[in-house]
Amino acid sequence: MNNRFTQISCLHCFFLVDFLCYLDFEPAYYERNNLIKYDLNSKTFKVTNEIYSNNFYNKPNYLQFEQIIFKCPSSITNDRKLFEVGGVDFIKQNIRFKIEDETLALKIEENRSNLKLLFVFKFTEVPPFEGLDFFGRKTTLYALENTLKKVIVYNSSTGEIYHTL
Repeated sequence: MNNRFTQISCLHCFFLVDFLCYLDFEPAYYERNNLIKYDLNSKTFKVTNEIYSNNFYNKPNYLQFEQIIFKCPSSITNDRKLFEVGGVDFIKQNIRFKIEDETLALKIEENRSNLKLLFVFKFTEVPPFEGLDFFGRKTTLYALENTLKKVIVYNSSTGEIYHTL
């Protein structure tokens, strides 16, 4: 069953290669209203994404959203930390993006409850990686690797585009 699902998943990926795809990332509610702040020293904003540790694609300089992975562009950096909630291990991925203009940064910070990142990409391949199944046994998982075309930082309420990375 798992092998057949993998074959079907790969078949769907094959058809997506020629199309632009979008991933609309919205930080968690508590983060949008409390934690998104501009760092004056590094001139960056930080948002977080959480991933089950057993599905983690553990390669440096990659962003992961479920099974979709991106190589970080130079305008985005990330770091990761392991944490546990209710006996379940997660990876917290801190995503930082640079905004040089402090006036624009203040506008983003004032409207942080509506902040979203739109990732525009094309699928390129389906690399295997080692993960864990439901019972904690090692298993082969597959990620959807792609070429990131751009990242759009925008206000989800007004549709205003703040910045394109």
